[in-house]
Amino acid sequence: MTEIRPLVEEELDLLKYLPFSHPDTHRRRFGLQKRGKLVFLIAWQSRIPVGQVLLQWQGGDNAAIQPKPRPYPEIASLFVAPEYRLKGIATQLIDTAEAIARQRGYTHIGLCVATDNGSARSLYKRLQYKDAGRGEYRARGISINRDGSQQTWEEIRIYLTKALHQPECWTS
Repeated sequence: MTEIRPLVEEELDLLKYLPFSHPDTHRRRFGLQKRGKLVFLIAWQSRIPVGQVLLQWQGGDNAAIQPKPRPYPEIASLFVAPEYRLKGIATQLIDTAEAIARQRGYTHIGLCVATDNGSARSLYKRLQYKDAGRGEYRARGISINRDGSQQTWEEIRIYLTKALHQPECWTS
């Protein structure tokens, strides 16, 4: 069974099981969560982290790659370990992020996706995300690998949005 919940400080060292990102990246993101800038959701199988997603309230934890101001909270850095893919964990992570945004009163949510990431685009289409009409843009940056080395990356992205409908039991 997979449990999705925000990361707590005592679990930071357990993220070493995720096969990407330097521990400093996790600590930085956890610090942003403590300051209320985002929610750092982790998918757990027992005490093993198998996936993650960020729910960012102000559209990104890396201002250098923002194409334009984003009007909605944003889902970012969705990752599920390869051996746990195609088991619904990415959908659970997104559903949880959407529920948190809805609880905070947001009516829409957004995300960026690389135009050549067919599997992610299929997932988002199935979950009713639609092109926001902002066009393609180039994103680039530097990531820090687990061993501390740096790697530059670049991709063409599009911005997708979704209306967050209140569950029927919430309406009168």
